[in-house]
Amino acid sequence: VTFHWRAQATHVLSAEFLALVRAHLRPGGIYLFNTTDSKRVQRTAVTAFAHAVRLDNCLAVSDAPIVIDAGRWRRVLEAYALDGAPVFDLGQAGDRERIDALLRWAEPKADAEDPMNPETRDSLLARTAGLAPVTDDNMGTEWEWRLPPGNDRR
Repeated sequence: VTFHWRAQATHVLSAEFLALVRAHLRPGGIYLFNTTDSKRVQRTAVTAFAHAVRLDNCLAVSDAPIVIDAGRWRRVLEAYALDGAPVFDLGQAGDRERIDALLRWAEPKADAEDPMNPETRDSLLARTAGLAPVTDDNMGTEWEWRLPPGNDRR
């Protein structure tokens, strides 16, 4: 997704578009997309889906619980290779510590202070309370960025 304030962005950020996405997801499917840090886009998504996790400026949404499987992620990281060479040398303490640090990040938190912490749906709902969802009728954030200071509800 391009920046949320760009022309035509509403077509892929609105509640109506998210309803189309839901209709095409398999049971348990997850839709991951870039909100470009728009709080209104985040609000729209967490009211459109029963489950959500924010990962930096992206949002994973689903009608099924979203579980970050740290054990599976560890196995993938430990086996990860580029051009046949392991990315992590498990014989090196620094590489093992880096994997451990990544896995600590995988636990969703209800605290949005650090944008790199995965944020829960409940926290997103609380943080975006009062913001209007993006719809095809209100053009979401495409027009709002031009409002005078103090009226920006992104």
